[in-house]
Amino acid sequence: MEGETPLLLACKFQDSTELVQMLLDCGADVNLGDNENHTPLHEACRNGRLSVAKILVAAGANVNEMNYNSCTPLHCAVSSTNATLVKYLISKGADVSIQDECGRTSLFLASELQRWNMIKHMETALCPVDTRSVDGATALMVAAQSGNLKVVEELLKRGANPDLAAHDFTMALHLAIHSGHLSVVKLLLKVTSRNAVLAHCTHPKAKTGRSLCCLAIDGEYLDVLKLLLSSDLGNYILHLPVHCDGSLLENKPHLGVLYSECSPVSFLLLTKLNDLKDDILIYLEVLLNHGNDSNLQEFTLSFNPANHDDMCRSVVVKFVLLHSLYQPLVIQLRPVLLYIL
Repeated sequence: MEGETPLLLACKFQDSTELVQMLLDCGADVNLGDNENHTPLHEACRNGRLSVAKILVAAGANVNEMNYNSCTPLHCAVSSTNATLVKYLISKGADVSIQDECGRTSLFLASELQRWNMIKHMETALCPVDTRSVDGATALMVAAQSGNLKVVEELLKRGANPDLAAHDFTMALHLAIHSGHLSVVKLLLKVTSRNAVLAHCTHPKAKTGRSLCCLAIDGEYLDVLKLLLSSDLGNYILHLPVHCDGSLLENKPHLGVLYSECSPVSFLLLTKLNDLKDDILIYLEVLLNHGNDSNLQEFTLSFNPANHDDMCRSVVVKFVLLHSLYQPLVIQLRPVLLYIL
C-alpha cells in the first residue's frame, strides 16, 4: 500500500502510545491517510487499539472520516473484537448511521459478524435497525443467516421487522432455514407473519421459488424440515414449489428443461439422491407423514415413469418395500412398478 505515513504505520503495527504521542508531538498530521484514505485512526481501530485511539481522538482525529470504500473508524472497530473501543467511539460522536459502499451501517456489520456485545452500545434512534444494504438486506437477515440467536433476539427487541425481504425476495426466515439454524428458525416462525411468508414465497418477479421446505431439504437439515412441517404455516405454504431453473439447481441445468417447478417431494428426489443415498427415505417419510391423502397423491403424481430416471424409480420401489405403513401406495404406484419391473 502506498502513501503510508510514519504515524499510520505506528498505529497499524505497534500498540505503543509513547511512539504515537512522540510522532504527534513532532507535528504528524493525525488525519492524513494513505492513498486509499486509511487514516491512523482507521488502523488503530482495525487492530482494536483503544489506548492509541484515545490519543488520536484527543489530538483531533476525525471519528467519522471515510476511507476509499466509505468505511469509518467505527466500521473498523466493529471488525475487531474490542467492544469497549466501539463504545468509546460512539461516545466521541461516531455516526452509527453511516453506510459503507455495500450499504452496511455499523449495526449491520456488527450483526453480520455476530458482535452482540457491540450492538447493545448502538442506539436504535441514531441507527434505524432496518436500514438496508445495497442488495436490500437488513441486519436481521444477516444475523439470521449467521445463526446467532442472541443477536437476532436483540435486533427484534429493537424493533427489527422480520417481514421484510431483500431485493431477491429473501426473508430472514429463508436465510435461517437454508443455513440450518434451528433455534433461530423456531424464533422467526413465531414473529414472522404468515401473509409475509406467502407474499415472498410466491412473488411473481422472484427468479427462484422460495419454498421453505425445499430450502431445508437443499441444506440437508432434517430437524429444520420437521420443525417447518409441525408449524402452523399451513400446507399451502409448506408445499409451495421451487423453480428448478433457479439457483438451487444451478449445477443441474438438465433438470430445468423437464421440471419448471418442483414440489418438496420432487425436489428431494431430483437433487438429493446422490448426496443422501438411503437416508433419503427418512426425508421422504417425514414429508409423507405430514398431512393426509393429498401428500400420497402428490407423491404418486411425482413419479411419471417417462420423466424420471432409474435412480428415482428405485427409490420409489425401495420406499414402498421398506415401509409397510405405505403399502396402500403399491396400488397407487402399480403403473410405475410394472414399468420398472
